[in-house]
Amino acid sequence: MGKIYCSCGEMLSDNSEANKARIIADKDFEKMMEQIIAKPADAYWLAAPYFESFYQCYHCHNLIFVLPNATLEFKPVDPESSADLVAAYLRKTSD
Repeated sequence: MGKIYCSCGEMLSDNSEANKARIIADKDFEKMMEQIIAKPADAYWLAAPYFESFYQCYHCHNLIFVLPNATLEFKPVDPESSADLVAAYLRKTSD
């Protein structure tokens, strides 16, 4: 993918993990776990198709989802309180 542009004009890199996160829909989680339990050795390859990546802009803190047919962007109600949404979660889980 390479470069992603936020509506504020900021360029984000697809290669940086600092502003990138992955999510899975609740409706897919149980199905994914059933497959992983059945074949634990293949867990990574079984789980990968269920996850979607999203990015957070360093400048305006928007969340950006790049889908095959569209790019969706969500603006936080309070940009300052969500400034490091992705990074904060990563810091919290590594403590």
